[in-house]
Amino acid sequence: MRSWQIFKIWGIPFKVHPYWFAVLFLFSWSISNQVNLTSGDIYNIKESWIIGFLTSFFLLSSIIFHEVFHTFVSLSQGVKIKKITFYFLGAILQIDKYCQTALGNIKIAIVRPLLCFATATILLLISNNIASQEQIAVNVIYRVGIFNLFLGFLNLIPIGSLDGGEFIKKVLFGISQGVKIKEEISSIK
Repeated sequence: MRSWQIFKIWGIPFKVHPYWFAVLFLFSWSISNQVNLTSGDIYNIKESWIIGFLTSFFLLSSIIFHEVFHTFVSLSQGVKIKKITFYFLGAILQIDKYCQTALGNIKIAIVRPLLCFATATILLLISNNIASQEQIAVNVIYRVGIFNLFLGFLNLIPIGSLDGGEFIKKVLFGISQGVKIKEEISSIK
């Protein structure tokens, strides 16, 4: 299936795969069912679907927001990105040139989890300070905050191409480069 371009920043097309619309529907359905089961006496079916859809939409929007900042940091570290395509809960970058420094790679790997945690903190603080008559808004903001917290921890898992895995690889690379530099300096003396 072909991806659809949603916008272009810094000359980089940001595309979304059609799977996202299926994910949007499935998340909306799942969250609305969960709201019905846990708060059926507070919300009717229509309100449950509104909560489900808005939570899903803002969660997927926050993923795009995080990727824009991740792209900015990547570009500032010398990475050349050809395009970005959003899939399930993340994105795949097509890269022409990678960052050449360990510290730059560490910055790139840590920015997304930090943005997830910052977004979660802000949203959870907002949800705790909104007037109680705005129940749907509070519910949506709280849920998006919790999902961002989950994504932050998910991104820190040190496996594969997750940011945590990249972070561990780059820290180890930086340590090995530091050892090599120390060896070169001591051999010069």
